[in-house]
Amino acid sequence: MRVNADAMTLYAVTDRTWVEDTTLMNQVKEALEGGITFLQLREKHLSKEEFIKEAREMKKLAAQYQIPFVINDNIKVALEV
Repeated sequence: MRVNADAMTLYAVTDRTWVEDTTLMNQVKEALEGGITFLQLREKHLSKEEFIKEAREMKKLAAQYQIPFVINDNIKVALEV
């Protein structure tokens, strides 16, 4: 995927510590509806299986909004997803 400068207008990085009374996926969906143009999944404390499951779901969601999606710091998960 080639990413141009327009895709970097509003770059969102996930952080589950901000979730509070909702889910991370709901927060991401709200961000997508709010106009983010690039999505990065950042997870430091999930098992590989949980990370892959979450990444697949988030990738589908990003695709629905036609925005680039990347996975931070885990090449094995990125390649599998």
